[in-house]
Amino acid sequence: MLKSRFGKLFFCTVSMLTLLMMVADYSDVKDECNLQYLNRERELMQVATRLNDELSSFDQIVRENNAENLDADTQTQVLNRNLQLTVMKISEEHPNVGLGYYSRKLDRNVALGPRLETGFLKKITAPGALEIYQTGNPKTFIIEESILWDGKPILAVHYPIKRNGEIIGHSFANAKIEDIEAAYRSGVVTRVSRMGLVWLITVIFISVMFYRIRQVVAGIIRRIENEEDDYSQIADFPEFLPILKTVTKLRGKIRSDHHRLMESNSKLFKLMDICPLSILELDKAGNIVSLNEPMVAFYKNYLPYSKDELIGKSIRTLSSELGINFEESFIARLLNGQEIRNELVERLKRYWMVNGIPIYHHETNEFAGCYAFYQDITQWENFKSEMARLESLNAIGETAGSVAHELRNPATTIKGFVQLMSLKCNEQQGKYFAIILEELERMNNIIEDFLSLARHRFIAKSPNDLNQILQGIYPLLLADATKNDIELHYNLCDAIKMIELNPKEMRQVILNIVRNGIEATPRKGHLYISTINVPKGIELIISDTGSGIPEDSLACIFEPFYTSKKSGTGLGLAVCKNIVEAHRGKIKVASKVGQGTTFTIFFPNDLFEQ
Repeated sequence: MLKSRFGKLFFCTVSMLTLLMMVADYSDVKDECNLQYLNRERELMQVATRLNDELSSFDQIVRENNAENLDADTQTQVLNRNLQLTVMKISEEHPNVGLGYYSRKLDRNVALGPRLETGFLKKITAPGALEIYQTGNPKTFIIEESILWDGKPILAVHYPIKRNGEIIGHSFANAKIEDIEAAYRSGVVTRVSRMGLVWLITVIFISVMFYRIRQVVAGIIRRIENEEDDYSQIADFPEFLPILKTVTKLRGKIRSDHHRLMESNSKLFKLMDICPLSILELDKAGNIVSLNEPMVAFYKNYLPYSKDELIGKSIRTLSSELGINFEESFIARLLNGQEIRNELVERLKRYWMVNGIPIYHHETNEFAGCYAFYQDITQWENFKSEMARLESLNAIGETAGSVAHELRNPATTIKGFVQLMSLKCNEQQGKYFAIILEELERMNNIIEDFLSLARHRFIAKSPNDLNQILQGIYPLLLADATKNDIELHYNLCDAIKMIELNPKEMRQVILNIVRNGIEATPRKGHLYISTINVPKGIELIISDTGSGIPEDSLACIFEPFYTSKKSGTGLGLAVCKNIVEAHRGKIKVASKVGQGTTFTIFFPNDLFEQ
């Protein structure tokens, strides 16, 4: 029932009535509590006043009994004999009320009711009980522990006794708090029961009225759904007749407009589905209203939703599921009413040319939603990037080849003469010649790297076992690792697939990457080399536990002359990439700063499946 509008309205009405009744009950409960305390305070004040009226004077009673010169205890006994009878008489008229007299001169109780024990005739110790002697006014207060009521809390009234302009003592009356609260609870039960009965009768009346209205409304809805125009069934509620008549008039117009709208929508949806652009329509809250087939196909690449499941979903939710920061997306600006024209964005590792237009209500001009258009230009962007890279590499390769050939001949001549001269020199000069030869060898390696960048360089390949190449250079790699106090781990797969390789070029790739890893790894670190058989080829994985590569540098590490080393040429990884691609392979890198770096190299084996 609560799912229907009438159910919710009924629930709200009853809830509001119940809340009002509870507020009224709460107010009555507070009033009842205040009333009980006020009535008992009034009664206690009457008793204390009457005790004051019944007393002549403490001193007069003492004189009449010739006790003026006696001690305080004897005078107390004299006053008690003369006043106790009056106290007990009044006590019988007021059950459950404690009362008595207090002498200021003797500073103690002299008469008590409804019961008297010798220990009760003593000085008052309750805080604030004697303030009336300063103010001269009656006082009502609560005493936490009463000697008269076995230590229970009481409500007490102290009334000053004035004779000849002097306060000679006071009369008092008190009642147990628990008696007042018992009367209060009884009154609360009576009031709440009465209010509850009123609430129940009201709820029943409301329920009957809601049931009748609901039946009438249900009948109207049924007639609208069945296209019945009989108004006689709702004659008891003529307020609903204009609704049914208006619906009848509008029904024909809606049919005609609906038919035209369906034809227009059908044409529009067909056009949207054959359009190569991905199109998305959103309402003002960011929920999907419609989308074409290319847009559905895009979502299916990442999320398990059909077209029907996507309609009605929040674009914020979908962005979160795709790992996209919605607040930074162009859709967020669209939903803020901004128009987007030919904007290039990168999302999910693809490039998109996006456009968007906000939609406004034609009558109120209020924002109603937006259209978003996506054109996937990833292939074009990749093509442009690759062309730019190839042009750069071509220029570098041609320049490098020319320079390297020009440098190699004089370098070879110099090396020969240095070697010849080193045979005819002393020990000290031999050390210098050794340094020169070492530097010439380093220059020769750089020349080799330049030559490796040549774009049209031919690489001879033949079927090879990559594991054998790795085993062949293991001693060299182990020596480098041991020298730097790094532990080397080999994890080579069994029965590795044969692939077309150039062993020399492959050793160069492995040595470049491994030595980079050794340089980046602190002592006691680890370096791992693995091979894995994968579908359509094999993978060579080289990972270290070094310092890692910052994310903003990852995209640049394969570019020629890019280096973070003080003495590096920036050619090592560029050469590695060139060699791998010459083998129709792919190289990729993953790195986290402070954790290490992993290079994964894939080589296809299309011609040599094992």
